[in-house]
Amino acid sequence: KNNEFSQAIKSFRYFIAVWNNQKRQQRQAEASITNPANSGVDSISEDSIHIAPLVQLSGFTKKLFTSYRLAQGALYGLQALLAYALMLIVMTYNMNLILSIVVGEAVGYFLFTGDPFVDHQLTDCC
Repeated sequence: KNNEFSQAIKSFRYFIAVWNNQKRQQRQAEASITNPANSGVDSISEDSIHIAPLVQLSGFTKKLFTSYRLAQGALYGLQALLAYALMLIVMTYNMNLILSIVVGEAVGYFLFTGDPFVDHQLTDCC
């Protein structure tokens, strides 16, 4: 079933590549009709160099691969790794380990969630 899905993805990518190539050829034909002086010139443009969309350095990918987003993704991966490790520890059914995880989560939530100064101002205003 997975092989069929990968074949479907490959076929779809091939279809998109052929479709883009036809569109590019149509644009070049239209450009040569409107400006016949440049029809024989072999100029390299953004449309003639095809790279996979996520590898191509365009405005979108420059915004996508910022150092902040890369660090955010790495920290999310670390958080997921720790969550799965804690889940495996809890699955040992050792009550001492489970209790230490719950207490650690509660202390971490208390220390690192929210801003105590903002909470204090909210209670004073009303």
